[in-house]
Amino acid sequence: MLRLLQSETTTAKFMIVFGLIGFLIGAALGAYAFYLTSHHQIGNADLFLVLCPPSIGALALENAGVLGGIIGWLFISFMNAGLYALIGLILSAATKIQS
Repeated sequence: MLRLLQSETTTAKFMIVFGLIGFLIGAALGAYAFYLTSHHQIGNADLFLVLCPPSIGALALENAGVLGGIIGWLFISFMNAGLYALIGLILSAATKIQS
Protein backbone atom coordinates (compact mmCIF):
# COMPACT_ATOMS: atom_id res chain seq x y z
CA MET A 1 0.00 0.00 0.00
CA LEU A 2 1.01 3.57 -0.54
CA ARG A 3 1.95 5.54 2.51
CA LEU A 4 0.87 9.14 2.44
CA LEU A 5 2.91 11.94 3.91
CA GLN A 6 1.43 13.84 6.84
CA SER A 7 0.76 16.91 4.67
CA GLU A 8 -1.03 14.81 2.06
CA THR A 9 -3.27 13.18 4.62
CA THR A 10 -4.18 16.58 6.06
CA THR A 11 -5.18 17.80 2.61
CA ALA A 12 -7.15 14.64 1.96
CA LYS A 13 -8.89 14.97 5.32
CA PHE A 14 -9.88 18.56 4.55
CA MET A 15 -11.27 17.53 1.18
CA ILE A 16 -13.16 14.50 2.51
CA VAL A 17 -14.69 16.35 5.46
CA PHE A 18 -15.70 19.36 3.38
CA GLY A 19 -17.04 17.11 0.62
CA LEU A 20 -19.10 15.14 3.12
CA ILE A 21 -20.49 18.35 4.61
CA GLY A 22 -21.36 19.56 1.11
CA PHE A 23 -23.15 16.33 0.30
CA LEU A 24 -25.12 16.41 3.55
CA ILE A 25 -26.13 20.04 2.99
CA GLY A 26 -27.31 19.15 -0.52
CA ALA A 27 -29.27 16.17 0.76
CA ALA A 28 -30.84 18.22 3.56
CA LEU A 29 -31.84 20.97 1.16
CA GLY A 30 -33.28 18.34 -1.18
CA ALA A 31 -35.40 16.98 1.66
CA TYR A 32 -36.43 20.53 2.53
CA ALA A 33 -37.39 21.14 -1.10
CA PHE A 34 -39.57 18.01 -1.07
CA TYR A 35 -41.20 19.23 2.14
CA LEU A 36 -41.86 22.65 0.63
CA THR A 37 -43.29 21.14 -2.54
CA SER A 38 -45.59 18.77 -0.67
CA HIS A 39 -46.94 21.64 1.44
CA HIS A 40 -47.29 24.00 -1.56
CA GLN A 41 -44.90 26.54 -0.11
CA ILE A 42 -41.99 28.48 -1.54
CA GLY A 43 -38.73 28.50 0.37
CA ASN A 44 -36.04 31.13 0.55
CA ALA A 45 -34.11 30.93 -2.73
CA ASP A 46 -31.10 32.64 -1.15
CA LEU A 47 -30.76 29.79 1.33
CA PHE A 48 -30.53 27.27 -1.50
CA LEU A 49 -28.19 29.33 -3.68
CA VAL A 50 -25.76 30.25 -0.89
CA LEU A 51 -25.47 26.82 0.72
CA CYS A 52 -25.83 24.76 -2.47
CA PRO A 53 -25.10 26.67 -5.70
CA PRO A 54 -25.78 23.59 -7.89
CA SER A 55 -29.37 23.69 -6.62
CA ILE A 56 -30.13 26.05 -9.49
CA GLY A 57 -30.38 22.79 -11.45
CA ALA A 58 -33.45 21.90 -9.39
CA LEU A 59 -35.43 24.20 -11.67
CA ALA A 60 -35.37 21.38 -14.20
CA LEU A 61 -36.98 19.09 -11.60
CA GLU A 62 -40.11 21.21 -11.23
CA ASN A 63 -42.36 18.78 -13.11
CA ALA A 64 -40.42 15.62 -12.28
CA GLY A 65 -41.92 12.77 -10.32
CA VAL A 66 -40.70 11.64 -6.93
CA LEU A 67 -38.07 9.24 -8.28
CA GLY A 68 -36.83 11.80 -10.79
CA GLY A 69 -36.61 14.40 -8.03
CA ILE A 70 -34.67 12.08 -5.76
CA ILE A 71 -32.21 11.19 -8.52
CA GLY A 72 -31.91 14.86 -9.49
CA TRP A 73 -31.20 15.95 -5.93
CA LEU A 74 -28.70 13.11 -5.58
CA PHE A 75 -26.75 14.55 -8.53
CA ILE A 76 -27.09 18.06 -7.10
CA SER A 77 -25.75 16.79 -3.77
CA PHE A 78 -22.76 15.17 -5.48
CA MET A 79 -22.01 18.39 -7.37
CA ASN A 80 -22.24 20.32 -4.11
CA ALA A 81 -19.89 17.80 -2.48
CA GLY A 82 -17.36 18.41 -5.24
CA LEU A 83 -17.66 22.16 -4.80
CA TYR A 84 -17.18 21.90 -1.04
CA ALA A 85 -14.22 19.50 -1.52
CA LEU A 86 -12.63 22.12 -3.78
CA ILE A 87 -13.15 24.71 -1.05
CA GLY A 88 -11.53 22.29 1.41
CA LEU A 89 -8.55 21.90 -0.93
CA ILE A 90 -8.16 25.68 -1.20
CA LEU A 91 -8.41 26.16 2.56
CA SER A 92 -5.90 23.38 3.14
CA ALA A 93 -3.47 25.01 0.72
CA ALA A 94 -4.02 28.39 2.39
CA THR A 95 -3.22 26.95 5.81
CA LYS A 96 -0.01 25.42 4.45
CA ILE A 97 1.06 28.78 3.04
CA GLN A 98 0.49 30.52 6.38
CA SER A 99 2.40 27.85 8.31
